[in-house]
Amino acid sequence: MTIISGFFVVNQAKNFGVLNGLNNDRDLSLIASIGALFDVMRFLWSWWLDYTSFKKVFGTLIACQIFLNFTIFVADKTWYSYALWVWMFMFCQGGVLVLMPNIFKRIYGSKAIAVYGFFGSFVSMTSLIQIGLNELFLKDTIRSYNAFFIANGILSCCAIALLLTQFDEKPYVPKCHRV
Repeated sequence: MTIISGFFVVNQAKNFGVLNGLNNDRDLSLIASIGALFDVMRFLWSWWLDYTSFKKVFGTLIACQIFLNFTIFVADKTWYSYALWVWMFMFCQGGVLVLMPNIFKRIYGSKAIAVYGFFGSFVSMTSLIQIGLNELFLKDTIRSYNAFFIANGILSCCAIALLLTQFDEKPYVPKCHRV
């Protein structure tokens, strides 16, 4: 649920910017290029994870995504604010991709690679689902893009609710090894 926002922005930032009157191709390319640098700064999320709980770090990341999704329509009017929102989305997307292997290692230990290999397919599945949703529902209107951002914000709200109520960071112990 949390990776969808980042993928949507990466795939649609130029189109959404053009719809909002930001139609200078050089400027939109600059936003995307600098966004890649924000994506690379993902190591900051894992660095923070070294000092605190996954729930706190990932909860902060999801809260940022919720804020970004529900406020993009305010920030899409000027180059500077739009660029900042795109860059923050990219920073959060990088965070999702770096935090998942870390938490799988904490919970599943030596089995983490196999578990991550299975759950890591969420990236591919998310991309395929998003392509389908874009083809079915996304139109060349600001309203349809805003609806997608709101839907992504709702999914992020679901993710933070699950994180806060259902997630347990304790290492997994198979039933056959429990006392």
